[in-house]
Amino acid sequence: MTEMYLPFVSILVAVLGLAYTYFGFVVKIKGEIAALQATVASREKAIECLPQIHADLAKLNAADDVFWKVLGPHLGGIIHSPIHRRRDMLMDEWLGANGIIPEADLRDLRNELEQMLAEADAGDNTNLQVVGALLLSRVVGQIVALERAQTQRQGE
Repeated sequence: MTEMYLPFVSILVAVLGLAYTYFGFVVKIKGEIAALQATVASREKAIECLPQIHADLAKLNAADDVFWKVLGPHLGGIIHSPIHRRRDMLMDEWLGANGIIPEADLRDLRNELEQMLAEADAGDNTNLQVVGALLLSRVVGQIVALERAQTQRQGE
């Protein structure tokens, strides 16, 4: 009698195993789909904010340009020194050309400003520290933009 049920039991075990495997896979995939849908929903909210972010960045860039057009020449004049002629010459060139100077000169200006900032820190000269930090951040930003543009040109 046991021999008669043995084939049915083995078929039943195989069907149950197959059903468990199939439905386990389906449940797992449904969970992954739900997680992806949640991620997409959160990204949609971020994408909706992009036009406002773009407009805000345009305003900030315009304000930054005004700041440098008005105060840039004065900041350059503050750091002038009879001792550092090379730095003064690079600063005058940079300010006179509205920041558009050869990359080698821009890197030299960065080095000069870093040296000036180190000297100002050592001498505890707060005015030169502030002015140097402002000018150095602007120069470093231009160098980074140049490097990014070069990378993009090479990638194309």
